[in-house]
Amino acid sequence: MADKTIKQVIAEGRLKRFIDRRLIKALGHPIREHILAVCNERIASATEIGKEIGLEVERFHHHVEVLEECGCIEKVESKPRRGANEHFYRAKMTALFDDRAYRQLPASLKGT
Repeated sequence: MADKTIKQVIAEGRLKRFIDRRLIKALGHPIREHILAVCNERIASATEIGKEIGLEVERFHHHVEVLEECGCIEKVESKPRRGANEHFYRAKMTALFDDRAYRQLPASLKGT
């Protein structure tokens, strides 16, 4: 057996996966995890989320963009506010396992 690097093994695409890689990226930062959780509960704007957690939108807007790029949230509405547009988002992906994803988990992770 030829000795491979980890990068080579990953590039081959044969490793087993049970979690969508986009979700892993989304949950890779506590702010993104919070934004995704809020957008799973309701349609919300970055401004609303910022007020709830005490941060100016500029401080965390990059995380909104990452979630949108990952396909975890989507913009559903824009409203003019004080010379700018306030964008509203909803979740397209949940941080929880649906039935199909749960069935794919190995028994050792299900606790069975």
